[in-house]
Amino acid sequence: MRAFLKIITVVTFLFTSISCGFAQEPLYLAPDFTVEDLKGNSVSLSDYKGKPVIIMFWTVSCDICKSEIKALSKRYDEVKNSGVDFMMIDVADPKYRVENFLSAYGIKFEPLLDKEARAAMAYEIPGVPTYYVINKSGEIIAEDYRFPYAELNSLKAAQSAGAKHE
Repeated sequence: MRAFLKIITVVTFLFTSISCGFAQEPLYLAPDFTVEDLKGNSVSLSDYKGKPVIIMFWTVSCDICKSEIKALSKRYDEVKNSGVDFMMIDVADPKYRVENFLSAYGIKFEPLLDKEARAAMAYEIPGVPTYYVINKSGEIIAEDYRFPYAELNSLKAAQSAGAKHE
């Protein structure tokens, strides 16, 4: 009986470990949402229709988010010039806290504010940070808790290949 329980435990652990990484097949159509930029302008996912997008949900109080954003900030030009749009969405923090965070760490990315966490709820995020990679067809093709550099490179390659054939 103990051997059986050990096998079940190992199989459960392996399944959980494998399933926590990137999903490689389109999961589902990305839900549309509207958030605000720091100037109060509305920004919707549908504004990016036909373009690949990486969405990051984060909060000011999340230490892992801070580390991720600092690391991303060092690669700002690479991400910005990749041809893949990046939406850095703060979940429910007051605007002044987001602005203080940006100025304290010299962050270049312009965050978006999900004031009432409606976008986060639409995506049923498991926690922060959470990234979603959306292809130009609007399908979520990956989600993870770390920045999806491999997916960024794949999307860049697809963009380059598509540009050559247009």
